Amino acid sequence: MGRRLPAIEIQHLAYKEAGREYFTHHPHRHKGYQWYCVVYGKVTTTVDGHDYQLGPRDSVLIAPGALRAPRCGGPAPGYLYVVFQNRTLRLGALTGRVMAMPEELAADLHALVAEMRESPGANAGELTEALVVRLLIGLCRSAAAQGKASRAEAPALNIGYHQELVARAEAYMRSNLHRRLSRGEVAAAVHVSAPHLARIFRTTAGRGMVETLTSLRMAQAKHMLLESSMSIAQIARDVGYDSFSHFCAVFRGAVGIRPSDYRRASGHTWAKDPVAH
Repeated sequence: MGRRLPAIEIQHLAYKEAGREYFTHHPHRHKGYQWYCVVYGKVTTTVDGHDYQLGPRDSVLIAPGALRAPRCGGPAPGYLYVVFQNRTLRLGALTGRVMAMPEELAADLHALVAEMRESPGANAGELTEALVVRLLIGLCRSAAAQGKASRAEAPALNIGYHQELVARAEAYMRSNLHRRLSRGEVAAAVHVSAPHLARIFRTTAGRGMVETLTSLRMAQAKHMLLESSMSIAQIARDVGYDSFSHFCAVFRGAVGIRPSDYRRASGHTWAKDPVAH
């Protein structure tokens, strides 16, 4: 039997402690995978334009070639990262996903940090490699288990509860149309995570949260155009648009005509109008 190849080939491994000024001025890429794990504090790392928020014991596996730029996201962080070539590990369930470290892996994470902070002992390379592989495999199994649990729960979705959740989220949107709203803020208002609420909107309402919010803004704008003497610029601000031109472009895209023409025609339009009064 031939000698078994290592599961990964580590190219760079480091543990660092930074201040609140921690910031990468030059976004960069790696040819291999990068596993980035926050030990304490908070880090925001931007990967191909998407922000990942990492708190204590959170990590993210970044795919080869992705553009990344980490920065301090709160309290000063201690963090470790491993750049490696993958040989045999199945990393699909883990890549591009923030994962909390399961409690059963905490001791291995502590051992890895301790090994890097202290003077290298005998077989340090073999030990750190084994710990990294152990942590990656453990995280992959945790991610796969979460996916199975989600699929198992899918047939038993509480449709009534989801409809109620969508109604509560829409009510919160209507009460705050005058200002900018993020998906995270709306989700926090109904006490669920933003990704979870987004999935519920897609399956229950048949459209995304952004589309829903835009529809509500346009419905309110149409009402105000017909029922008030406010200027169109003021109406734009009152339904959450700082830019007058952006409001007009969104309105025309949704309604089919410009806001001024809609007001002038008393709400009559021959274009397809997807927004209910």
